[in-house]
Amino acid sequence: MKNAKRKTSPVLRRILLAVIGLILGVNVYFANASGIGGNHLPMPFGYGIANVLSGSMEPTFSKGALLLVKEEKQIEPGQIVVYQSGQELIVHRVIQIEGNLVTTKGDANEAADPVFDASQIKGVVVGWIPFLGSLVSFLKTPVGIILLLICAVLLMEGSFRKQKVSDDRQLEGIKEEIRRLKEEMNQEEPKKDMQQDEAKKVMQQNESKKVIQQEEPKKDMLQDEIIKTEITQESKSRKEREDGEGKQNN
Repeated sequence: MKNAKRKTSPVLRRILLAVIGLILGVNVYFANASGIGGNHLPMPFGYGIANVLSGSMEPTFSKGALLLVKEEKQIEPGQIVVYQSGQELIVHRVIQIEGNLVTTKGDANEAADPVFDASQIKGVVVGWIPFLGSLVSFLKTPVGIILLLICAVLLMEGSFRKQKVSDDRQLEGIKEEIRRLKEEMNQEEPKKDMQQDEAKKVMQQNESKKVIQQEEPKKDMLQDEIIKTEITQESKSRKEREDGEGKQNN
């Protein structure tokens, strides 16, 4: 269970870092598109996002909602569109189309908007998320960007620290294993010496037995020679005694 948590934690940190990097990249992209190109709603890959700044479209969606906008060539009455009017983006519903002239009105407004050219339309609203637009707007502010950078630094610092702690634990584990092996080897040394001494004793005993076995025939032969010598001497002595007794009788 602990290993699973350890594996999940770095993954979550990487995901959060990726999200923060994506938000910062999007902020830079939108800032450049708005400041340099004068395009307040860039549409990469035909999609863009817009933040609702007023309650003119209530109850469909309220202020602070985040809109997903899709680029469309054909506009029909009843669709909610985002169009640029001067330096502002307006999100209202189409109520009338006459040629290239479009009339829109907020769901909560009583009066229609001034007629404008269809070329000013950025796209059609295809979805929205309540309240998320307020968070996105905050993250575009200097304070929001600074907070994102601080979060990114803290996440990276935390990741590095946890990795260092993990590496230190692994190193300590390796050192402990080495110490354990050394202790086992030191305990095995006396046993090896005893085994070697026993082996030497056995070899010496075997050598002694071989020597004894080799000396046995020699000892038997020597005993036979001694016996023969004794018998010979006994025979001579007996003969000499017999000869002496014969001389005395004569």
